[in-house]
Amino acid sequence: MTGKHLTDDQVVIYRATRQAHTLQHAAKIASISRSSASRIDNCLWAPQKHRSRRTRRRKLSGVWDGDALPFLAKNPRASAKDVYMHLRDVFPLLVSSAQRRTIERQYKKWKNEHGFTPLANLTFFHSAHQGYLDITLFGDQERNSPDLPLLIRSAKSLPLKKRNRAILALAVLRRIPLGQVCRYLKISKSTAKRWAKIFQDGGAKALLFPDAARSPKCVSEAVNAALFKVLHSPPSSYGFARTNWRAIDLKAAMATEGVVTSLWTIRRAIRQAGYRWKKAKVSLTNNDPRYAEKLRESIQYWKI
Repeated sequence: MTGKHLTDDQVVIYRATRQAHTLQHAAKIASISRSSASRIDNCLWAPQKHRSRRTRRRKLSGVWDGDALPFLAKNPRASAKDVYMHLRDVFPLLVSSAQRRTIERQYKKWKNEHGFTPLANLTFFHSAHQGYLDITLFGDQERNSPDLPLLIRSAKSLPLKKRNRAILALAVLRRIPLGQVCRYLKISKSTAKRWAKIFQDGGAKALLFPDAARSPKCVSEAVNAALFKVLHSPPSSYGFARTNWRAIDLKAAMATEGVVTSLWTIRRAIRQAGYRWKKAKVSLTNNDPRYAEKLRESIQYWKI
């Protein structure tokens, strides 16, 4: 214990124990020396004064308040890396890689203060589903969006599939990570990305009330024209040393014609045109009426 400074917790424990025990016993419980216990009893102990140091956070306080916060106000979807790169471009002599972790901590603190935590996002989702969403959570640009009232109404009143789409669109406007949206709505990341792209490209109506489903590729005139052009040509004309076509060879040959499609599309287009895949049976044939009898005799001969 020699050479170690007393902590405030040790002093509290010693004073609480000293009321019912001897100095030696109370000092042992608090893990301090008897001389330190005597100084506490004689009021000679004073709390340690912590030396004030200029930390990196204090060094960057003016930079963060003066430039990083306005940058985040204009770009609330920016990541910690975006903030770091911005500050490094603006203050190349002051901000270096040594300050990156400090900037990330400040960014995390800013996110917590502005309601970007998972718990706050969960409250946002619940409020949207129940129809009590506070529009002040959105920025000025999002509040002026014509899609916002439609999305808020749809998130409460439409069928489940469209409610989920509306919730995702609101989360995109709120700049909530898609991973948290997927966990709440129980959808895959590919579905979330597809819905987000539809919303960003076409707006709320394109997401909630899409047009009729697109026709499959197998009924496309361009695909069928290329397919049967290839199918009615011998495989050797496309570099295949075969006398019959396989689906995988058709796909490769169509790619040379500039049409890229899947094996499923090729097979379905062929079936819809009335064709069927047939597997040839391997057998020997002859016009001789006694061919079968001669074949049996030959087999018997070679067995002997």
